[in-house]
Amino acid sequence: MTEDYEGIFPAIVTAYDSDGQVDTDVQKRVARWLLDRGCKGFFVCGGTGEGLLLTEDERKTVLEAVIEEVGDEATIIAHVGSVSHLQACRLAEHAAALDVDAIAAIPGSYFVPEPDELVAHYTALAEIAQCPTMLYHIPLRTGVELDLRIIDRLAEIPHVAGLKYTDHNLYLMEQMRRDQGDDFIILSGADEMMVPAQLMGATGAIGTWYNLIPDVFINAFNAYRSGDWETAAEYQRRGNAAIRWGIRLGGLGLVKQTMQALGFPIGDARMPVKRVDDADVNEFVNWLRTEGYVD
Repeated sequence: MTEDYEGIFPAIVTAYDSDGQVDTDVQKRVARWLLDRGCKGFFVCGGTGEGLLLTEDERKTVLEAVIEEVGDEATIIAHVGSVSHLQACRLAEHAAALDVDAIAAIPGSYFVPEPDELVAHYTALAEIAQCPTMLYHIPLRTGVELDLRIIDRLAEIPHVAGLKYTDHNLYLMEQMRRDQGDDFIILSGADEMMVPAQLMGATGAIGTWYNLIPDVFINAFNAYRSGDWETAAEYQRRGNAAIRWGIRLGGLGLVKQTMQALGFPIGDARMPVKRVDDADVNEFVNWLRTEGYVD
């Protein structure tokens, strides 16, 4: 099963029309373009996809559009996580009805769960989905630290198959790999550390910047897999040079506005995601073209 998760997975952006509503036609276009570039699959309605800023119906619509366009050709991971456990359960039921390859869910947010509550949360989602279920370690956003002891407990839940790991502590990730064995799926979530994460035991990678410059990270991943670590590191540095702009100017807002400037009418990210000044976006686009990232 792990081979289905070996590769680059854009945390696909959500496309909006001029009225700010989900645009399924453009959503499909983005998915097709990324798949044709060589991406392995998609993480749908995660943070980059603004999942927590969408209504429940909008999340269902986005997932349905991606599956309709590329579901038979790509590995689809539906992020069903929510501040509301009940909503997460409903989204898991919807994802299961669509026969997704896997679901994933944050452990909660704001109301920080105790270990027993985490076990109950993920047990319920896995039972509903009846498919590979991914934990989600992103403590900077959720305030929940999935440490080695709780991972041990959660990994015993039927259908729990791995996790998305978004953290810079690669020692902790490596110890999760050591404890859970080779069949446990670990998808790294820090784009700027994709190659180092693979070296420390990640199966594949989910990320924001893979929407904009997928070729850079696909080449990095493929070079690593072929044993050409020098080339892999060079592509990682190339990706990081672009990521540095995002760190300085606004992350997701910059990615979406840049994709618009390059021809994808996906709309701006919803509030409270920062909107980047148009002059800064234009400067970044010109830099991408000058440096050969895009045509």
